[in-house]
Amino acid sequence: MFRSRRRKIERLDFILAGAQKSGTTALHYFLSKHPDITIGDQQEMHFFDNDAAFVSHVDYEQLHKHYPLLAPSTIAGDCTPSYMYYEPAAERI
Repeated sequence: MFRSRRRKIERLDFILAGAQKSGTTALHYFLSKHPDITIGDQQEMHFFDNDAAFVSHVDYEQLHKHYPLLAPSTIAGDCTPSYMYYEPAAERI
């Protein structure tokens, strides 16, 4: 009857970065169970700490392809703990 409009991801709504053994895997698991949150098809995307992706023109489709079409109320995020330690990642985010 009513069909919700799905949208392609344009940007991430949140990033989870953290120390090893600090619970990021558990947080990833619990967030992935929420119906209005998607965190992609991989636990750690490693997009913003991938130097090769930022040599020239950045192709964000390489990140966005890991996310399904989203309902209007759904938010999208990435859970890659190493972003916390890799200084260029903060600038890229």
